[in-house]
Amino acid sequence: MVCAVALVGCAVPEVPRGEVGRYKLALPEPSRWTEIPVGQIFQAPPAVAGEPGALPLRTRAWGLPGADGAWQAVALLHVGDAARSTAPSWAGVCPQQRGVLVEDAAAGSATRIDCLRLRRWATVDHWLERQRPDLAGWAQQQALRLGGSPALVSHMLTSAGGELVMLDVLVDQALVRPETRGNDAFLRAGLPAQAWSERVAQAVRQATGMVDGHLALPPFPFVSHLSPSPVPRTSP
Repeated sequence: MVCAVALVGCAVPEVPRGEVGRYKLALPEPSRWTEIPVGQIFQAPPAVAGEPGALPLRTRAWGLPGADGAWQAVALLHVGDAARSTAPSWAGVCPQQRGVLVEDAAAGSATRIDCLRLRRWATVDHWLERQRPDLAGWAQQQALRLGGSPALVSHMLTSAGGELVMLDVLVDQALVRPETRGNDAFLRAGLPAQAWSERVAQAVRQATGMVDGHLALPPFPFVSHLSPSPVPRTSP
């Protein structure tokens, strides 16, 4: 591909992508994913939106089916108009949290958001229900069954054009965590998920500068060795 300007001005070759607003999510091995009905209006977190209902998000979701009838991964792309926020400041939207890896690339800015969160075991101790009731409620509504206790990678960003972009990925441990034998391997087992989450965040950042909003979800650290399987059922 030849481009006369910097990368941020380039478009990418046409591949199957899911559009949300001007953003287009390109999934690894796209033929294996299927769209999942959203069926509800997601909202930006209160610390971002300000008043309840001030910042609704356009959302689409896709799932990667596994061999046992569960989903190996579920990705949700949310896009909203940050100008609708009534919050006086965004300085506190990316707090540190026990049991969560948090990277605030905006360094507590009052006027922009660049927040990456990684929860390695998202459903342990009812964490998802307590901390992300929107995701937990939607998963229950759609009767989604996720393999084991998935990890959650979530990156939220405001663009120079005034958009709020958020990508949530629930992913089976087998795709982001290696099998371990011995203490040293166990202690390093979380590093691939952390590195992958940082690549996810970089992909979201790059998408805000792309002419066509191309957002490429990075390949998972570990390949799924599964044959094609029936799509898990969801609620209508």
